[in-house]
Amino acid sequence: MKKFATLFLFALTLGLQAQITYKASDGPKPGTKIESADLLDISGFDLQDFVQPGGNQQWDISGPDGEDYTTAYISVNDLPFKSLFPGSNMASVSVPNDDSSYTMMEAGSAGLYIHGLYSPGMPIVFNNKMTLVKYPLQFGDNFQNDVTANFDAGGFPAQVNYMTNATAEAWGTMKTNEGSFACLKLKTIQLVEISILGVPFGSQTITTHSWLASGKAEPVADLSFVEFEDNTGIIQDTSISYLKDQEIVATRDEIKISTGIRIAPNPASTYAIVQLAEGSYLEAEYFLIDAHGKSVRTGRSQSGQPIRIELEGLPTGNYLVLVTLDNERSLFDIVNKI
Repeated sequence: MKKFATLFLFALTLGLQAQITYKASDGPKPGTKIESADLLDISGFDLQDFVQPGGNQQWDISGPDGEDYTTAYISVNDLPFKSLFPGSNMASVSVPNDDSSYTMMEAGSAGLYIHGLYSPGMPIVFNNKMTLVKYPLQFGDNFQNDVTANFDAGGFPAQVNYMTNATAEAWGTMKTNEGSFACLKLKTIQLVEISILGVPFGSQTITTHSWLASGKAEPVADLSFVEFEDNTGIIQDTSISYLKDQEIVATRDEIKISTGIRIAPNPASTYAIVQLAEGSYLEAEYFLIDAHGKSVRTGRSQSGQPIRIELEGLPTGNYLVLVTLDNERSLFDIVNKI
């Protein structure tokens, strides 16, 4: 009996150790770069094995190849439109940031939040910050969000509503191609409704299962079920992704490396020169965007020719430089007008 009790206590201790607490120190911060992969074929998985609540579970998505993508978390200090999103101290961007889109975020001691979305000419500012993860997060915790944003959709007034419910509903061990991790599984259900001119345009329901591990800024695995519905019907999609690598980089270095251009002088008073890599394009067009998302200067350049941006007459401050190379749009850098 004593031996049985000892073994039982040992097994119980192992089970308790698997229940992690996901803390603020684990989450993303400015300077974090994440490399992830989307699985190309998920037909071999029984998805029901991944969605059950409860403790001491074993999950395995190892094996299939994936399509890589990279996300960078950067400071908002250099972003000229940061004043549109008060409270944000971090932005999430794809690398390279070809469409110049930003998710404006706040990394705090109590949670990770989204304040809105930014694309040139179409900022979407939430009326309340949306909680992605609360800190500390433990098995059984739950949180909800109701967030609304009004924005301009090509000259038409539009509104988007987000209704979210999240529960840390399971714990156990997740195995990916990168190893096995003690995880806390967060299930998030989000309903997104869009209306234009007050008329419903469509709705989207996203159910995401995220496996969070200590020391990992993003989930080591994600399983998402997406259903979009409008007056033409319903579209469904399912995807699985996993974390491959994470590192700390200089806040904007990764974006600069991916673009291969330089702006000088910077700061500048009367003009700035944008130097592009010779032979990488046939024609370039630039847009200089102020803190309100408005284009205040534009111009063109042929391959190999530097772009001169005139700054005379513009107010002091930071400006976003947006360059289109052969109709492919990319954000390159910030120029500071003094």
